[in-house]
Amino acid sequence: MTTQKVKKDVRTLLPSEFAKKFVLCAPYLSALSILEHANDAETVLKDKLGCNDDDIGRLQAIGGVLESVCVEVKERVDRYKVVNSTRSLLSIVCDGESHLKIYPDVNFN
Repeated sequence: MTTQKVKKDVRTLLPSEFAKKFVLCAPYLSALSILEHANDAETVLKDKLGCNDDDIGRLQAIGGVLESVCVEVKERVDRYKVVNSTRSLLSIVCDGESHLKIYPDVNFN
């Protein structure tokens, strides 16, 4: 799958208006599924990141869809080596830098 197609698919599933909040909340949304961390994660989401129950539900649904869609990607490791791998769209969005390339119009600071 081409990079442009991956970006388009991500933007379709995660609209720009939710991108910043999703990237900020992603670690805490993951922690919600871990029973002993769920209360702490919910506290951070609500008190520090300003999410309400509707936001949390919407972001969890988006995360679930992003996690379920996998793509075959080719990544250049160096001048001579290209690695093929299968990655979920969630791992691409949350890898630390791809969200900046997918959403150049969104200020993540």
